[in-house]
Amino acid sequence: MDGRIQELIDYTYIKLGLENYILQRHKLYRKVNFQNETIYTLSMEWFPKNVTEFDEDLNPVGTAVVELRIDNRKFESIIFVDGKSYADSLTFSNVGLGQVVNWIEQETGLKNGAQFRLVEEKTGEYRFQECYHGVPVSPSGYIEIKFDDEGRLIFYSVFGSFPSAQLFNMEEFTLSLNDVEEIAAEQVKRIDFPSYEKKQLIPIYALEEIYIRNDLGKTIPFEVFPIEQAFVKIEKPLYWETKSNQPFERMEIKFHEDISSEQAFSLEPHPDLEPISPHDQEQAIAEVIHFLQRVYPEDSGKWILKTLHREKCYIHATLRRQQTDHKVFQRKLIVFLDQAFKAVNYIDNEMMLEMLHDFTSAGEVKIQNEEAFAKLKPFLTLKPVYVYDTEEERFVLCGKLDCHDGVHAVSGEVVSLDEI
Repeated sequence: MDGRIQELIDYTYIKLGLENYILQRHKLYRKVNFQNETIYTLSMEWFPKNVTEFDEDLNPVGTAVVELRIDNRKFESIIFVDGKSYADSLTFSNVGLGQVVNWIEQETGLKNGAQFRLVEEKTGEYRFQECYHGVPVSPSGYIEIKFDDEGRLIFYSVFGSFPSAQLFNMEEFTLSLNDVEEIAAEQVKRIDFPSYEKKQLIPIYALEEIYIRNDLGKTIPFEVFPIEQAFVKIEKPLYWETKSNQPFERMEIKFHEDISSEQAFSLEPHPDLEPISPHDQEQAIAEVIHFLQRVYPEDSGKWILKTLHREKCYIHATLRRQQTDHKVFQRKLIVFLDQAFKAVNYIDNEMMLEMLHDFTSAGEVKIQNEEAFAKLKPFLTLKPVYVYDTEEERFVLCGKLDCHDGVHAVSGEVVSLDEI
């Protein structure tokens, strides 16, 4: 075993008090964060010493699954299977918020209130969200920690990058709803939500969330899940004149890499960071068309290649159907290309959408956008958020325009989107 790996294993053993454990497995992993940094982690599975028989595919109760960053020796996660811990150094007396916050500050080097804040508290459970001096951040980081009834830590997870203050533009939030009314009106769109109970498609006018710069200079699309890959926008309808009789054979996608110690300790840049050049784009587009000619030969002009991005050493080509309706779920296709720009596999959500084919309409649409917006105006919210601007490569202050209600396009009733 590489001595540097052994040193990290020994560090974990002592730091977490794993005298009652034995290391069963370990493996190196790497990922790319939203700042295009390559993060290497050492994953370890520590089995309790009292376990003599176990299933190779399952971790026994009490197993400590630990993720440790190579570069700074910070723990990204400490999870005890089924909430059972035999560790000696992770027990807290009279667990309370203050004690938990102090421990997190010591372990992460982050400052409560300036870089993270409490968002949820239950008995023995605490959830914190990344912030910049109390203001939420997007993409956001989270810290979650749980204890058993005796104060033993049984779950700890740090998700996200928690970047330094140098990446933030400190501003005073000055936006108001009156300032963004025109943008808000454009964000109200009709969407047909499926009701699985009634087997109906319910037409609802809802506001599509968006971030608006504090100076009204630009808008930034809202992402439900933080996107860390560098996407190349293509937005190109794909056409072909001839079909292909060449069969397409799916190949197994291997997302797991074998990372060497040298790669990890030298912090070798992840292959996903290689830019997708204009020449690469041309090759990818040609291969995606060739794929469609074989698998979807009758669909010329029906697909739009939206984006290309590298992920887990594959190039992902994301396609959407030319949209012709208001359904909330639209046809989506992801084609996986290997490093030689050869299509090797794909994911099509058609099967998921087939269950909606027999859904009937909830009625004739009687409400138009303007009337729906007027009904939604009292329910709009605009809250400050620091958002990472990929062009400036900094966090800029924005207002998150949102609304948790919608307007039923048949009855005109204002309804909670959470209840649809």
